Amino acid sequence: MIHKITGLYDQGRGPSVRAISRELGIYRNTVRKYLHLSAVQISAAIAAPSRTKLLYEHRDYLINKLGQFPALSAVKLARRQRERTTDLAVSDRSIRRYVQAAGCQRSAALLRAGR
Repeated sequence: MIHKITGLYDQGRGPSVRAISRELGIYRNTVRKYLHLSAVQISAAIAAPSRTKLLYEHRDYLINKLGQFPALSAVKLARRQRERTTDLAVSDRSIRRYVQAAGCQRSAALLRAGR
């Protein structure tokens, strides 16, 4: 993404920040932020891993429970996980979003497998 923005901008000879943001579907402030980065900062941003999710370490349990009980709600899943461990420092809404994303990924995998 960073290289697309800098390539399009081309030292001010390319399209405007607004046009780049429209073309790439991102906010103008994001385009400006990336244009102000130096080459060292760009390479560090690319090399650095993205943020890790707090629920990632509980992923296997959550996916397993969803596999056993596909109709299990995110709130019930959160309750079961909180009974299992005390270090779950996320809201029910975060778990709901995580479950929805995992469900979409699982559905896509099932479609690819032809099930």
